[in-house]
Amino acid sequence: MRLSPRDPRISAWHNFMADAELGLGHLDAVIDESNRAIDAGFRVFYSYLNLAAAHALKGDSDQAKAPWPRLAASIPSSA
Repeated sequence: MRLSPRDPRISAWHNFMADAELGLGHLDAVIDESNRAIDAGFRVFYSYLNLAAAHALKGDSDQAKAPWPRLAASIPSSA
């Protein structure tokens, strides 16, 4: 898939690719695409979930726990 570097939604497209790769079982590709989505500014629950799931499925429990503090910091508090 070729993406335009000027696409304002490129980060979401990387997350969609991570979703597809997770379904196919390509765990290294999920990690790469999730990191690209997060680095491009798509810092939402789904990006971190894909990243954690891929690490957990690979058996990297420490790496699977790593995204959760960043996720918790990105959620606005309701108080």
